[in-house]
Amino acid sequence: MEDQRLIAISDLLAQYSIGNFDTEEIKLSENLDEIDTIISGVNMLGEELEATTVSRDFFANIYNTVSNILIVCDNNLEVTDVNDASISLLYYDSDEFKKKSLDQLIHKLQVCDVKTWMESESLHYHGEVDFVKKDGVLLPTDLHVSRLYNPDESPNGFLIIAQDLTDKKLKEREILLNIMETQEQERRRVADDLHDSLGQELSGIRMMLATITNQVKENDRAHKNLNSVINLLDSSLQNIRSICFDLVPSALTEGELVVAMNQVIRKMDSQGEIKYHFKANVEATSLDKQRQVAVYRVFQEFIHNAMKHAKCHSIVVEIEESSTEFQMSIEDDGVGFNIEKGKEFTGRGLSTMYSRVKALGGKMELNSVIGEGTAIKIIFKI
Repeated sequence: MEDQRLIAISDLLAQYSIGNFDTEEIKLSENLDEIDTIISGVNMLGEELEATTVSRDFFANIYNTVSNILIVCDNNLEVTDVNDASISLLYYDSDEFKKKSLDQLIHKLQVCDVKTWMESESLHYHGEVDFVKKDGVLLPTDLHVSRLYNPDESPNGFLIIAQDLTDKKLKEREILLNIMETQEQERRRVADDLHDSLGQELSGIRMMLATITNQVKENDRAHKNLNSVINLLDSSLQNIRSICFDLVPSALTEGELVVAMNQVIRKMDSQGEIKYHFKANVEATSLDKQRQVAVYRVFQEFIHNAMKHAKCHSIVVEIEESSTEFQMSIEDDGVGFNIEKGKEFTGRGLSTMYSRVKALGGKMELNSVIGEGTAIKIIFKI
């Protein structure tokens, strides 16, 4: 609902900019919230403009009461005007803004989507975009862009309205962290139950069968059948141990990420299907346990996807850590895929991992080239 109201405000302001004051007023919602206050001001502005010539100061007062970022750009995306909220939220003064273009204010990885829209014939753009503050910190926003026109209907630039999503993102992050912790607790519970209950019971059954086997040695057929059952139990016990390890590696429980990853690499390398190369410039990382778990789960998911889809011959895993930064990179030499057609990565698993890394303050980058392979990099500040 809010999206439509903001679009309606953009449309109405665009109409005022070309001298059309007969446009129907925007109706207020039942909530009478902050956006309704803006709507009332814009409706009143239309009435005043229709009745008489309104001074620029009057318009500026309304323009600057809006708590959302309002930026006006020309056709070249150069900033021509901003409201007080833009200055307050992004830390640039009005003169500094007018030396900027829109693509300098938006995070470089998101500029392409906005520019693609500007090259289209669509009247509006809407999406979540990060603005870059003067101090380099990112400000998450809900962005709306509308086209502006001259009275002769020639293009006259763009009106940008951006709502600060910082509080919303913090709440989402808190919820996601709680979900992640619950997932890890459930993994530990299942692993403990398998090991302490089913694993112990199967071990007891194996011991009893071994005793019976010694008692029926003279019966070749019974002896052979019992040995088969024991071998099957051994295989089941090994599978349970493997499942428990995949759920919660003991080394990871103790906060030893490098050791846990090395154990997985040795295990997978012994199967011989894919050649693994593991390099680490540290024996133990300085990351806290929560971030170690996040890195391990991405590593685990990448290997799972590579084995299932990549058709690769080798996987290279590297860990580097300095006094200020931790990096893990994983790369395969498989078939790769089209990132533009697979923005959710190779499945819901890695998409969830991306959210987990971001929620913990890290960055996760994905690169893939068809026919050459796929690579992921994770970066955490120490």
